[in-house]
This record gives sequence, structure tokens and C-alpha cells, in this order.
Amino acid sequence: MITPLEGDLRREFLRGVELFNSSRYWDAHEAWEVVWKAAPEGERLFWQGLIQAAASMVHRQKANPHGIATLSRKALEKLDRYPSPHHGVDVARFRDAVRAAAAGGDWPRVELVGEA
Repeated sequence: MITPLEGDLRREFLRGVELFNSSRYWDAHEAWEVVWKAAPEGERLFWQGLIQAAASMVHRQKANPHGIATLSRKALEKLDRYPSPHHGVDVARFRDAVRAAAAGGDWPRVELVGEA
């Protein structure tokens, strides 16, 4: 069962989305790490997946193909476990966007659907 985010954790999650979508991937990573640390065990891999996706985009900004490949693969392995939407994230669309970005396509965005 998904544990809804409230208060400061919700704000950090949404701040991370805004940062990620503004290409501030390291800052998004840091915001989501706050949520990950407080997440219950069954939710931790979701947050780790988002964090690793952000880290893979940091490597893309630095033109580090090995870092992009390694971290995007790890992120996708984790995110593949979660339905879409999850915490309001269109996970299916995000996974597709991360795959495309790792292959040199457009930069990914986190799309929120329904209640985040």
C-alpha cells in the first residue's frame, strides 16, 4: 500500500519535481533523498529510482556515457517495479523519457497526474 506524502515530505517531493523539470538534476536528487530517507521499506526503491534517474542526467550534463548508462539502468530496474501513476508520477511516461534521454534523446520531465 502506498503511503501518502504529507507536510514537509510532500513539499520536498514537489520541489524535486520542479528542480528536475528545470534541469537542476543534482538539486532534485538532494530533495528526493530527503523523502527516500523517511520512506517506508516498500517505497524506498521508488525514491531510489527517481534519485538515480536524476543522477544519470547529471552524468549526461557532464557528457559521461558510462555514468548515464549505469545509473539510468539502475533507475529503470527500480522504477519498473511500480505502477503508473505512483505518488502522482506518470511512471510509465517517465521510464520512457529516461530511456530516450539515456540514448541521447530529449531531456526527461516528471509528469504528474491526478493527486500527487
